[in-house]
Amino acid sequence: MLFNIIKWIGVLYLIYLALSKFFEKVEIIEEGEQLKSFSAKKAFSTAALINLTNIKATVFLVAFVPQFLNPNESIWLQFLIIVLTLCIADIIVMTGYSSMASKLKFLLRDVKAMKIQNRGTGVFLLLAALFVSTAKKA
Repeated sequence: MLFNIIKWIGVLYLIYLALSKFFEKVEIIEEGEQLKSFSAKKAFSTAALINLTNIKATVFLVAFVPQFLNPNESIWLQFLIIVLTLCIADIIVMTGYSSMASKLKFLLRDVKAMKIQNRGTGVFLLLAALFVSTAKKA
C-alpha cells in the first residue's frame, strides 16, 4: 500500500510539473542582467549541494566503486585514483555540455523556441508520469 501511495504522489507531481511547463510564461532575460546577478561562490555551493544530495549518484558509486577495489593494495591510493578519474571525466563532460550550450544559447533568446522547449519538456514529464503509473511492486 505504501508503494502505491508513493507511486501516485510521484505521478501527480510529474503531472503538475508537466502542466507547469505547458503553461509557463516565457520571459526572455537579457544576458547582462544574468551576469550582474551571477555569483561564482553561490553557483559552486549550489552545485556542490545538489551533487552531494543526489541519491542516484550515491547509489551508483556505492554499487560501482567496490568492484574496482583490491583489498591487498592501499585503499587510499585506489580511492585517489578513482576520484581523480571521475573528476577528470566529469570535467570533460561538463566542458562539452557548456560548449554545446554556448553554441545553442540563441534558442534561449527566441520566444517561439522557448515555448517549443517547454512543451517538449511537458510531454516528456507526462510520459514519465505514464511510465511511473504502470510500475508494479517487484
